[in-house]
Amino acid sequence: MKNDETRRLQALCALGILDTPAEERFDRITRLAASLFNVPIALISLIDRDRQWFKSRFGMPLAQTGRHLSFCTHVVERRNLLVIPDTHADVRFAASPLVVGAPYIRFYAGQPVRSPEGEVIGTLCLIDTRPRDPGAMDFSLLADLACMAEEEIGKPVAMVRSSFRSGADDTASRRLSLHIEQTPLAAIEWDGEVRVSLWSARARELFGWSAVDVIGRHPGQWRFVHESDAGKVEAAVGRLLNRSQSSNVCHNRNYRKDGSVIECAWHNSAIFDASGKMVSLLSLVQELSGSPQAPRNAGSSPAPLTAAMEQADIGLGHLGLDGRWRWASRRLCDILGYGAEELAECGLADIDHPQAPHRDDPVRRLLTGPEDNLTLERRCRRGNGDDIRVRQTLSLQRGNDGAPAYIVCTMESLCA
Repeated sequence: MKNDETRRLQALCALGILDTPAEERFDRITRLAASLFNVPIALISLIDRDRQWFKSRFGMPLAQTGRHLSFCTHVVERRNLLVIPDTHADVRFAASPLVVGAPYIRFYAGQPVRSPEGEVIGTLCLIDTRPRDPGAMDFSLLADLACMAEEEIGKPVAMVRSSFRSGADDTASRRLSLHIEQTPLAAIEWDGEVRVSLWSARARELFGWSAVDVIGRHPGQWRFVHESDAGKVEAAVGRLLNRSQSSNVCHNRNYRKDGSVIECAWHNSAIFDASGKMVSLLSLVQELSGSPQAPRNAGSSPAPLTAAMEQADIGLGHLGLDGRWRWASRRLCDILGYGAEELAECGLADIDHPQAPHRDDPVRRLLTGPEDNLTLERRCRRGNGDDIRVRQTLSLQRGNDGAPAYIVCTMESLCA
């Protein structure tokens, strides 16, 4: 059972759907479900390790609840439709806080929603505040709507699989368009053996090698990764290959063709085929050595990085040396549940969960320690009061005189 749950959570995490903004293509399904079954609440609920999170919610004020409260957990465990005509008459649910308190659930029906690999990752569920006669309801319609939700969830995976049927000549470009449509960052794609399959013009400009120099080569086959950072890079790629992560950020030094060394932030994202084998690793590379001064206001954007990062799953922000936010991307605001102006009134420490274990001040560690980069896993409190676990990478940026100037923070939401 433990292995089944681990596999299920990995499938959910690999989709990259948790904590993403609302989308009309999913909201259309919950609106239709509520109308067809004449219920006040309809949800697309995804069951994470310790919570249920609602990708789409019609009539529900909550964005998520603890998994221990979730009716949908029972659907995931039984892998089949669950109908509760009257919660007051069911000893499993009669005393639930969601029954005796808001939203006062009296009727529940949950249909499994599966990942493209067949893992039950959540439900399409109906909720009413009064008991219902299930005999008068056509649950085949609920199953059809759940299939529609599965199709929407699986569309990115289907695009990748389609690209492999389209012929070898355009496979790389099709996969690349799946990751990101347009970026001023250096874009490098690696195949399943971690050999270069695409090397963008910006990669040639940044590192000096042409595509002819590197296509088909593993990074260990030429002087590319700085020797002191080889272990760090290998560990980051390993986490993608074993599917413990579907994306990550790695700060390391790289050699240019002329032998000079630059420091870069590598934003990596992996795609897997139906058998679980990695078929594509896309790296978007930001040069840190020559980054401009951070903007003074949180609402202004550091061009040209913003256009790319606003489309990425990873949040990006700039912090002053006092630890206060100066600028935040839209994705970072979504992860933390704050508006840009609200975040401008906060510091890095202000988003920590009040019950999180005491930590040393990471900004002070950067300013006083020997390292210019820190990667931390933190428990945070979102703007709406919800808990969230994140991985933060903090990189101290220096001016031309070598003095600390500001801090770049990249952040990704963790599934666990």
